[in-house]
This record gives sequence, C-alpha cells and structure tokens, in this order.
Amino acid sequence: MAVKRGQPLFSARRGNRRVSFRAPLSGKVVNTNTTLARSGEALERTPYENNWVCIIDADQLDTELPELKIGNAAVAFYREELDRFRTIARTMSRVTTDSENSQGEDLYTGELQDFNDRDYQEIVTTFFER
Repeated sequence: MAVKRGQPLFSARRGNRRVSFRAPLSGKVVNTNTTLARSGEALERTPYENNWVCIIDADQLDTELPELKIGNAAVAFYREELDRFRTIARTMSRVTTDSENSQGEDLYTGELQDFNDRDYQEIVTTFFER
C-alpha cells in the first residue's frame, strides 16, 4: 500500500470511538504488525519492543526528513503536547469522575474514555487531525 505524508495510515478503536493516525512519511507500507490488532493492550505498557505498527519504505525521505521531529526536538514537542492536553482536559466534562486522577494533573490509563462524546471528539480533532 502506498501512502503520502499526512494521509490516514491506521486507526485505533475502542468501543464506538476511533482515532486515525496519519503517515509521518510518504512511501510504501512494506510490513504491518498484525499482532497489535489481536492484542493492543500491550501498548498500555510500552510503545517499544514488539509494539510497532508498520514499516514504511520512504520514497521522499530526503525532503520529508527535515520536517520530522527527532531527538531533543521530539521530546520537547511531546512534553509541550502533554502540557497542552492537560490544560485543555481540565476544562472538559467527564462521563465519570470515579477515577482518582480524573481532574488531577497526572495522565492515567483510559483517561480518554472518561470524556463525554463531544469533548472526546474535540481532543481527537485538536491532537490527531492537524
């Protein structure tokens, strides 16, 4: 399958909610990790080891690589996005407030499922559809 940078590459689904992830590079998908479709829970423990999604044989790496965040720039971006998420999430409604961290500072496993449908969609739009 050929993909262009920015096109939808794969989706993650939980119940009736879905988040699409975009291709970071243009190229051909040469391998996919079918194990994740059967057991996505492993991603809750670590994004490493056997938890890769796909391998893309990039065909425009020389022009697209400078646009990627790598190393310290990626870490800084990640931290900024977490802070931005925390700020936005504090203003949103939760379906449940049973979790001890539901209005706290720390992120917790399953946090997205606690948002009502409107706020969940706003988070998806803000962080995944740009």
